[in-house]
Amino acid sequence: GCDDVVEAGFTDIDGDGYVGDEDCLEGNPDVNPDALEDCFDGLDNNCNQLVDMEDPECADIITNPAPDDF
Repeated sequence: GCDDVVEAGFTDIDGDGYVGDEDCLEGNPDVNPDALEDCFDGLDNNCNQLVDMEDPECADIITNPAPDDF
């Protein structure tokens, strides 16, 4: 990501390098266009308008569940 890009009139509250319309959830550094979709948190982490299992990034989890590493 480009951490030095700041749109005029906006503050990068969460410090993820995105502000304004780019950062769809300012205040949460895990949510920005460069973030990976977290398929179980109910948020649109990568700001592509697709939440959790709607996101193609999450399709692999359904077809190839990851082994439990807890």
